Amino acid sequence: NDLRFQVYNDEVRKHPEWETVFMTDVRDVVILHNPCAFVARQPDKIFVGSEPYPIKPFSFIEPIFNAMGGKYLEWYTSQEDKKTQLLNAGIIGGRRSKVLDVLAKINEVLLDPMLAVRQGGSDVRVNMGAVNFVLRTQFHEDDIVTGMPLHSMFMGYETRSDVYFRHK
Repeated sequence: NDLRFQVYNDEVRKHPEWETVFMTDVRDVVILHNPCAFVARQPDKIFVGSEPYPIKPFSFIEPIFNAMGGKYLEWYTSQEDKKTQLLNAGIIGGRRSKVLDVLAKINEVLLDPMLAVRQGGSDVRVNMGAVNFVLRTQFHEDDIVTGMPLHSMFMGYETRSDVYFRHK
């Protein structure tokens, strides 16, 4: 699952003609409307999915940050409970240059030789942690567009059509 970010980076770099790029999960995201005009109105933003849960405390994400260890776990543990919304790696997009910047930073985290899980010789599956760490520490909150009208509520199984992406 983490390898996809390297593949995304390689593919986007191969296509300088792409002005707007979105990368989504394959099985649980449905594109309802072309988001290009939405992005064009906010070209300096990064568009990302989110979940209706805070990043902390959350039993799904905590083990990921534990697996990352080091500065990543330190950042996670410093987060105030129930304050920061969990971003979801299943929808990421924006202008090509912004997406390439985000992908480079995510891949830097995913390839970090200091990741605790890598040092322990285990499989590295930390993309949700990497996405949240990068977007929350290397971008300003105002740089991020998430929620309505970008996407439906994650795992809300909504049938709405007034969003660009339906995520479960």
